[in-house]
Amino acid sequence: MARVESPEETVGVPIDQAGRDPSARARTCVGCREVGDPTTMIRFVRDPEGLTQIDLRHRCPGRGVYLHPRRRCLQQALHRKSLQKALGSRIDSGDPEEWMERMRTALMVRFQERLSLARRAGAVVSGIEMVRRTMAENLALLVFVASDSSEGTARQVSSNAMRKGLPTIDWIDGRQLACAVGLEYLSALAVTREPFASDLEVLCTPLTKEPESSRGVHE
Repeated sequence: MARVESPEETVGVPIDQAGRDPSARARTCVGCREVGDPTTMIRFVRDPEGLTQIDLRHRCPGRGVYLHPRRRCLQQALHRKSLQKALGSRIDSGDPEEWMERMRTALMVRFQERLSLARRAGAVVSGIEMVRRTMAENLALLVFVASDSSEGTARQVSSNAMRKGLPTIDWIDGRQLACAVGLEYLSALAVTREPFASDLEVLCTPLTKEPESSRGVHE
């Protein structure tokens, strides 16, 4: 992945056909202490050995605590030992970079699961020609251009999307895009239905690179 961090929020894993959990209740982020939708957060649990672990799909039994997938929230939680105090657990690393990498890995899995769900629902078109046609017919809601696609392809698809006012994600490589739809490589992909387009766009936000200036701990 070319860029993988951000101060923004993400969505959770798909639970129903639309990829949403209608019964989700508000939760408090143990980093920033803001209350929000738990499907926009990472859930942490205590494992049988007493260690703090990420609950990728929000399904592990027992008490869980929530954290926005943002560097500043993570740093605040580590600084205050919020995860350990809330769960009565230990952490195997106090390194924010290691925990950011773990959260990035979890988020990429969730992104690919959500994109795969969109494909099964018939909400994805793939390949340069199909993406161009979908944009021309005003059916595309979100466009992906592989980070390792040719310069000409990237420029053409991105400029077309910009003229249409479509959000464009251009930092995920072609193998990662293709993996979610059962192919080996994709240079471009478009999402044509909601809630998939909005969910995927939000989910991609914390995987993009955050500016260096946002990396300090703020009390």
